[in-house]
Amino acid sequence: MTTVIDTRAEPRPQPAVAAPPAPLPAAPGPTVRRLLGEQTVVLLGQGIAGLGNLAFLLVAVRLLPSSEFAELATFQALYLLLLMPTLGLSAGASAAPEAIGAAQRRTMYVAGALAVGFAAASLPIGAGLQLPWLLVILLGLTLPAAGPLALARGRLYGRARHLGVGASLVAEPAVRLGAGIPLMAAAGPVGGGLGVVLGSYAALALAWLAGRRRVARHSANLPVTTT
Repeated sequence: MTTVIDTRAEPRPQPAVAAPPAPLPAAPGPTVRRLLGEQTVVLLGQGIAGLGNLAFLLVAVRLLPSSEFAELATFQALYLLLLMPTLGLSAGASAAPEAIGAAQRRTMYVAGALAVGFAAASLPIGAGLQLPWLLVILLGLTLPAAGPLALARGRLYGRARHLGVGASLVAEPAVRLGAGIPLMAAAGPVGGGLGVVLGSYAALALAWLAGRRRVARHSANLPVTTT
């Protein structure tokens, strides 16, 4: 007896292949008007900050004797000199705003060590610069804020948060005038130096808060997935 085998195999169902998602439309590039508006905000903040610093020195001329004003002016010049190395940090942070966390910690550690060194050597440094030792300590206290402030402003600039950059620029002379002048009237150049320190930390706090608000808003807009 012969058995006939049907060699015609039934066609196997092919798995469904999902179609590739349609490409998202390219985001429109920034217009010239928008770029000009953003840069105007930053430039306006820089201009107001410069005028505020000038007003602080003009008030100091009226409040302080010439010898004490010379001490405060020297402190201000040294403060600006110490800020110069941090300018490159802002440019780097604006190029990679999401990768500055480790850099902020490193700069705070290094600057904190330098601040301790300034405090420990305040007497010889003050004698060499002809400054009160308290002003030397205050000069060291500005260092832990300088690097993180430059990084925070660069991050805001890289995220196109130009209002935050401008606000942090204006906050520094605003606190310097609002708190530094009364302190200067009460404690002379040391009080004025303390106002400079408070202004730098106020600017750092505002820039940090502006960056945190951006992160919180971005997290709130992320889609929620469930399993």
